[in-house]
Amino acid sequence: MSSRGPLIVFRTEGDSRLGLGHVVRSLALANRLAPVARCVFALGTQDERVLDRVRDAGCDLAPLPPEEEAEAIASLAPQAVVTDLPQGADAEALRPVAPLLVVVDDLGMDACSADIVVNGTVVPQFQVYPHRRDTQYLLGPAYMILRDEFARCNAQPRGFPQIARSVVVSMGGADQQGLAPRVLRALDAVEPLERCLVVAGPMCSTGEALRAAADESRMICRIVTDPPAMAPLLYGADLAVTCGGMTLYEAAAVGTPTIVLPQVASQLLEIEEFAQRSAAARVKSDLGRNLTRLAATARSLAVDLEHRKEMSRCARALVDGRGAQRVAAAICEALTAPVP
Repeated sequence: MSSRGPLIVFRTEGDSRLGLGHVVRSLALANRLAPVARCVFALGTQDERVLDRVRDAGCDLAPLPPEEEAEAIASLAPQAVVTDLPQGADAEALRPVAPLLVVVDDLGMDACSADIVVNGTVVPQFQVYPHRRDTQYLLGPAYMILRDEFARCNAQPRGFPQIARSVVVSMGGADQQGLAPRVLRALDAVEPLERCLVVAGPMCSTGEALRAAADESRMICRIVTDPPAMAPLLYGADLAVTCGGMTLYEAAAVGTPTIVLPQVASQLLEIEEFAQRSAAARVKSDLGRNLTRLAATARSLAVDLEHRKEMSRCARALVDGRGAQRVAAAICEALTAPVP
């Protein structure tokens, strides 16, 4: 990370309940800004798994007293503050802290009086804002912030076997519903599939059940926990099964034909939008409680080469993986800093 240039403070959060999506997205943007700015992370969590992720990325951490958040960030004298927080978090208190306030949002919150609002969702209903005259709005999947590895994979050609034999399963950083073991058991009934890679997040609490499901599977199964790079794992599979959220956009960027299960209600519109754009196949699962349709959907997609090709084409066109680059350029322009 640069020790010169403007100071940018990232206010974000992650833990076993929230997962790591907000933190990983902030780190992806910080990585793009690193050549021209010093990036400092302000987190309230005490979870060492989250803090280690930030340290490993080369970013500094700033103490954040619970009752003095704005004051603590103001004491750093930042030129910009970037917030990427869960729904309902109020960024308004940070408006006076820095000349530039950037709010990364998912669900169309008011976004206070931010200078830049970033919302990379595909859902039009989640992109409704008051459109203040002095605010720049970066909306739609062209601005979905992903790590650079996904842009690189998006540009690579990919082949498609006549019949899909391998599948990657990822239920996010926390897998709050404990879906991964049940998904693995459901996929075991899909005869064409021979190999399964399960990506478990660092907050996953279903390790024992997951290992048991893998041991009992007829497929050759491998479990990887918190891999350093996700794009090659998704890119290397014939199919993916995931929930909504960041992993869905990551799978789309690399063009892996994807089956999606909602874990929470807020993902339903997002998954429906992907399905309507032929960029993913949805499975109605009552928020993960009923997986009876998963095997049939996976079996149908595994043997339908043309469907997989079209889904991959539509997904890659929808999400190109270059959102972090575009958002970083907008921030640098606002700060009159060199564009990395």
